[in-house]
Amino acid sequence: MSVTRCVCYQLTFAELKERCRREDWSTVAEISLETGCGLGCGSCRRYLQAMLDTGTVCFAIAEPGQSPKPAAETVDWKSIKQHNQRLGSGLCCFSPGEDSDLRPID
Repeated sequence: MSVTRCVCYQLTFAELKERCRREDWSTVAEISLETGCGLGCGSCRRYLQAMLDTGTVCFAIAEPGQSPKPAAETVDWKSIKQHNQRLGSGLCCFSPGEDSDLRPID
């Protein structure tokens, strides 16, 4: 399961990283003022900061109080199932976009 975009404004971190390079943005505030990302629900703000700090554009879901980390190359379905059970969800939902995928959890 990975975080790859601002869900409120549907801009991927890859798109935002390129815009930061092109427009010479270096802060979350600049990204927010120009795109709105980080000003909706606010959940992408720490991922935006991590993108600026590391250049990473695909992150594992960070628990509250944890810093975002790059997403693993492989999907750990057991961890996803445990995460969703904690949230009370019966579905695994990848970030919306290119390859959105809903899979029932048994």
